[in-house]
Amino acid sequence: MHKAVLLYVLPAVCLCAVVPALAEEKESNESLSAIVVANEAAIAQIREIELSLSISGERYRPEATGRLQIATWRWAWKGDLERIRYIDLNVPPRDDGLTNNRGDVFLDGNTAKWLRNWDPENPQVLAPTRQGTVKAVMMPQSNVVPGRDVKAQLLWAFTPLTGAATRVSLRELVEASSPAAELKGSELVGERNCWHITASLPGHGDSGPTHFDIFLDPDANYMVRKTIVRQSVVYQDGDAEVTSDLHLEREVRRFHDAGSGVFIPVEIETRSYEGSAAEPASKIVVHVEIERINEPLSTDAFAFRFPENCQVTTPPVDGKSVVYLWGPDNSPIREIRSAADLRSGDSPEGFGNEAEDRRSLFQRMILGSTVMVGILLFVWFAHLRRKANDSSA
Repeated sequence: MHKAVLLYVLPAVCLCAVVPALAEEKESNESLSAIVVANEAAIAQIREIELSLSISGERYRPEATGRLQIATWRWAWKGDLERIRYIDLNVPPRDDGLTNNRGDVFLDGNTAKWLRNWDPENPQVLAPTRQGTVKAVMMPQSNVVPGRDVKAQLLWAFTPLTGAATRVSLRELVEASSPAAELKGSELVGERNCWHITASLPGHGDSGPTHFDIFLDPDANYMVRKTIVRQSVVYQDGDAEVTSDLHLEREVRRFHDAGSGVFIPVEIETRSYEGSAAEPASKIVVHVEIERINEPLSTDAFAFRFPENCQVTTPPVDGKSVVYLWGPDNSPIREIRSAADLRSGDSPEGFGNEAEDRRSLFQRMILGSTVMVGILLFVWFAHLRRKANDSSA
């Protein structure tokens, strides 16, 4: 009799325990999905925008604290059109006075164009075989944006700390996360209650997986208030192989409320930490000045041009790049296959030097796309080496 009762009672007890757990898991997943949708809807409210950014950095050392201006950026975005112009302020000037610290990136949804070291207010005199410091690239558009990626910095910032800076939206991150992304609940960021989401992306090479803690602020229409990124990386320090735990925190200190559910970060602080240290090793602060939002943009917002006589390189196919000589009407005059395709009167030796430059151009493109992370990591590794030297002294 008792055994027969147990046969009915035990499954019922187990079912009562499992059903709430399944319901809770379903509710959590639905809430996570709803927050992702809310974030996407908030970004979709930005129909067109034009703004400028001022970027400064602080380096923390036992003996001193230093602050430096790092860069200024300009960004315009409308639909598939996007333009990023930047000037790196901490690049030493060349002895010959040629520009070596600026770039201009234009995206149209299909093609990415990247022009480096061309100053329209102080233009270099270009000839087909004399390019000065000017470099130009044209490639199919992808989620790896050459040069600088303002959109990712302002709206997402879900980028691994090593490798190319790939654009990843919140939805893409949640869907690609392994293990599965989780909604941890509501937590305070400063004095604001934010939804906390965890996610991870797989590692590659000498880099371990990247772990993200993302905090979305419902008072800012579910825009990202704070992101914590952690990753372990192995690097060479002389003959020694060193494993370092990278830890970056990006926090929006202030949003601009433009009305109609549009919130734009206007003050962002990114801090790098050494392992579990309580104090940051370095800090980058971004100040944003909004010029236009959801109103007609300036006439030069998307007025990108490759200069006349510029050599424009395309990505290698089967180990070979195609190079075009650009004309005065912002279109190619001809494809350059050899020095014979260049205009007469220019030294063919110059063409050989430019070909050598093109072989490394795409390596520099990948390095340039990770500039924000690179600056932090450079400061960080320098800090680690100084610390090791102090210990051995």
